[in-house]
Amino acid sequence: MNDKIKTVLAYLGIIIAIYVSFKFIIPVIFKILGIFISVFFTILMWLSIAIVAILLINYLYNLYKNNG
Repeated sequence: MNDKIKTVLAYLGIIIAIYVSFKFIIPVIFKILGIFISVFFTILMWLSIAIVAILLINYLYNLYKNNG
């Protein structure tokens, strides 16, 4: 009888651990991952805007220098 109670409590503990992980831990991990991805793509966007601006200025400078 004692082994059956331990087995039932072990299964109950596993079910509770799975429930807690799905209810609390996994959403927090996804929120943190979402923040990191958002920051990464924001930095990537501003870097690409800066590179395009530098290339545009360089193109206009060379166009003015060659035709000026």
